[in-house]
Amino acid sequence: MHQYKAPIRDIQFVLHDLLQVEKLYASLPPYAEVNKELIDSILATSAEFAENEVAPLNRIGDEEGCKFENGHVTTPTGFKQAYKQFVELGLGGLASTVKYGGQGLPHSLDIAAGEMNATANWSWSMY
Repeated sequence: MHQYKAPIRDIQFVLHDLLQVEKLYASLPPYAEVNKELIDSILATSAEFAENEVAPLNRIGDEEGCKFENGHVTTPTGFKQAYKQFVELGLGGLASTVKYGGQGLPHSLDIAAGEMNATANWSWSMY
């Protein structure tokens, strides 16, 4: 069975070395306090979650799929629990407004974190 390994070093290279997002974020008042340590912490958490929680559900999602019966939708085994953990880790609202329970972080960081879930398990990431 294939095991997903998040390309964390590649993502860090693109964000830090190529795009130099710390300089960009520092120039934007809402993100001025977003630094390398915070970015790397979020990426590490996202990678660990994608590798250990989302990727193992890939096959289950393909085999079970979602079902609509008697007016209720049932998701594949483990999807609901993984989503609950995703939210508890704060990954579900990285770029959402703080006023509405999000973390108010840059959308570009949210995209990088979300990319790991999408490549680990496309069906779960759409869920």
